[in-house]
Formats: sequence, C-alpha cells, structure tokens
Amino acid sequence: MASSYSERLAKLNTKTSENWWPFSFGYPLARRFVAITGDWSWITPNNTTVVSTFALMIGSLLLMLRDGRADWVALALLQTHVVLDCADGTLARYRGESTALGAFLDKAGDQAGFLMLGGAAGYRAFYEDGIGSGEPWIVVVGAVGAGCYVAVCYIYWVAAFFELDAATKKEDRTAVPGKEEHESEAAGLGKRISEYVLGQWRVIHFNAPDFPMWVPVLILLGHPDYVVLAIATTQGLTLLKKIIQRARTMDALDKANGAS
Repeated sequence: MASSYSERLAKLNTKTSENWWPFSFGYPLARRFVAITGDWSWITPNNTTVVSTFALMIGSLLLMLRDGRADWVALALLQTHVVLDCADGTLARYRGESTALGAFLDKAGDQAGFLMLGGAAGYRAFYEDGIGSGEPWIVVVGAVGAGCYVAVCYIYWVAAFFELDAATKKEDRTAVPGKEEHESEAAGLGKRISEYVLGQWRVIHFNAPDFPMWVPVLILLGHPDYVVLAIATTQGLTLLKKIIQRARTMDALDKANGAS
C-alpha cells in the first residue's frame, strides 16, 4: 500500500461516475477520505457501507420531522451517504478486498434507503404548500416513484443473471455491473479540472443517485412537491424504457438458445 496521503490519492484518482452528484461531489471527497483512512484497519469497506446506509435512512427519517434544524442535519447526513457510498467501493478496490457480501449490502441498502427518501419527500409535500398539498395521492406518488427506481434495479439484476447464465460475452451484455463507474482518462491537474467542469452537463439527467442532494435542497427551498413529481416522472419513464429494453434482450437470448 502507498505510504503517504499524496501517493494514496494518486492511486485513487481514476475512478469516477456517470451520475452528476457522485461525479461532482461523491467521488472527489471519497477519494480524499480513502487517501486518509485507506490503511486504517478498523475502517473496512463493509462497515463503510453500513454507515452509508444508516446515514441515508436516518437522513430520510429526519426529513419527516418537518423541523428546520432537522432538515439541515438530514442534508448533511444525506451528503455523508453520497460520499461513503462512493468510498466503500473505492476502499475495497484500493485494498483488493472486493466481496460479494459488500456488493450485496451496498445495493440492498441503497434500494431500501431510496424508498424511505421518496416516501419522506411525499410526506413533506402532503403537509406543505404546493402541488398535492393535503392530498394523499402525493404521498403515494413519492413512494411509487421511488419504487420505480427499485424496480429498475431489480430487472437490471434479473437481466444480468440471465445474460451470465447464457454465457453471453461481456462486450455483448446489456447489464454489466459497475458500468456507471469507469476509469477517467484525464491524467494531469489541468485535464482533471477540465473534465470536472465539462462533466457538469450531467445535471440534466436527474438520475436516482442525484436525489440525496435534490430532495433535501428542494425541501429546504419549500418545494418538496417538485422533487416528488421529478422522482415519479424520471423513474417512471426510466422503468418503462428499461422494461422494453430488457424484454428485447431476453427475447434475443431465447432466440439464440432456440426457444420457441
């Protein structure tokens, strides 16, 4: 392992994400966190994942208190989740300790936490002025929107299983775990700054990993209804798109295997 902070940071300076908030905030801080703690044996990838999950869940619950101070604490906890969610895998790769259990805990915690976050947003929209204020349907929309994201993840792993089971070549697979995290080609500081600035276009994607930032910020701005509708719209459309894509993939696998 590297002996100094700068050496460790240099080894960690390649992994990034296709999602805006992890790319802009999560990974830059996660790399520095791991550069400091990477050789501390009592900090492991799995306990980092557990702390990340609790930060997401507790932050979501605090949003339901409808208290200004609790909202700020929730904001901090949700950003802590983003950083640690990027740090657990970074730490595992640095130490060569990637495990199936770690990957499972990461995915399971994210899905459970996101359901709570969507439900919390709907709960706040019910009580505050705006679209759906005082209407039970806005709570349902928040939960269903988050559920759409969980369904997207579920069918992703179903597709990944069947493609692996069919021994599909990696370059031909449509569900490849980790594909949203890739090696950055930028090598120097100037190139990294350029990559960072140019990468801000990802904000328009409004992907699920960005919601730990969007949800508390829009609640603090007094517009939980906006984020509820955004979650439901983006994740609902994504689910519809993925069902069609994955169904075509499964049909192609059946035809390749000679199924009628």
